[in-house]
Amino acid sequence: MNITTAIAEVRKAAQAGLPVLLLGSPGVGKTTIGYALAEALNLPYVEVRPAEFEAVDFRGIPTVENGRTKWNVPDFWPKAACLLNVDEITQAPMELTSPLLKLFLGGQIGDYRLPEGTVLMATGNQVSDRAGCSRLSSALRERCVVITIEPDFAEWRGWYQEQSFADAGLLAFLESNPAMFHKWDSKLDHNQPTPRNWARLSRLLPYEPEQETVAGIIGPDAAASFCRWRRANVQLPSIDAILAGTASLPTSPAQMAKLVEMLPATAKARWILQDYAVMRLIDTMDGTYQVQFLKALAKQQPALLKEKEFSALVKRHAAAIVASR
Repeated sequence: MNITTAIAEVRKAAQAGLPVLLLGSPGVGKTTIGYALAEALNLPYVEVRPAEFEAVDFRGIPTVENGRTKWNVPDFWPKAACLLNVDEITQAPMELTSPLLKLFLGGQIGDYRLPEGTVLMATGNQVSDRAGCSRLSSALRERCVVITIEPDFAEWRGWYQEQSFADAGLLAFLESNPAMFHKWDSKLDHNQPTPRNWARLSRLLPYEPEQETVAGIIGPDAAASFCRWRRANVQLPSIDAILAGTASLPTSPAQMAKLVEMLPATAKARWILQDYAVMRLIDTMDGTYQVQFLKALAKQQPALLKEKEFSALVKRHAAAIVASR
C-alpha cells in the first residue's frame, strides 16, 4: 500500500477507534504518515520511541503518600488529545511488551489513560529487513490493524517536487532509472537507495559532495550510477553567466552538446549585432562544437546564418558540414 492510500486507511481505523501498526522497509516513509494524519485530523503529533525506555520509565517513578505507593506519570505521555505514534515499536525491549499490550488494548499504562480523542498508531520494520528489530509479540500485533507500506515512485515524485531542496537532476535520474528508487537488500551492510535517502542526498547536492560521500547515503552501486549520470547531465550554468565570463564552459562532452543546442535561441533573443557575445563564445570552442552549433542554428534560426559573422563561420566549416550530411 502506498502512503496516500495508507493515510486514508489509517484515518478510517482512527474513526473506528482502532490502533494501526504500519510495517515496511527502512526509509519508505512510515513516520511521514503519522505527521500527515495528525495534520489532517488537526491533532498535535506526539512520538514515543520504546527503544529509548525501560519498563519503569513507561509507568513512572513511585513515591509514597500517606502510606500508599503512587506512580508519577512521566511527562512524555500526552495530557490532551493527539496523534500518538509509538515509533519503531519492533525495536522495543521485551520487558516493554506487557505495558505496550495494555496501551494498545485499553489505552492505559498503570494509572495513566490516554486522553479521550487520542489516535494511537505504531510503526516498525519487518524482521526480514534486519534493521535491528525483533519479532513483534503476536498478542501485541493482534491488537492492531496491520498495514504494510510499499514505496511508490509516482507518489514520492509529487511530494518531492514541492520540497525546497528538490533537485531537477536527481529527479531526472530516478525517472530514467526507476529501479534505483528503492533497492533494499537486508544482506548488505551499507546504506541503500530508499525514498528517505534520496531526499537526504538532495539536501547535500548543492555542496557538490564526492562520490564516496554520496555512497555513504545511497550505497556504492547507486552512487556510481548516479554520479556518472550527473557528470554527463548536470544542469548547465546560466548561459548569460557563460557569455559574461562569470561561469566557465562545461567540460563534459554531453554538457557541451547541450550548450551548443541551446545557443541558437540565445543568439536570436540577444540579437547578434548588439554585442557579438554568442559569436565570441563560439570562437573559443573546439571546431567540432562549432559545427554542431551551425547545424543547430540552421535548424532553429536559419535567418541568422545570413549574418556576416555566422556566414564566415559557415565558410570555415563548409567541408565538415557537407561531409556530415
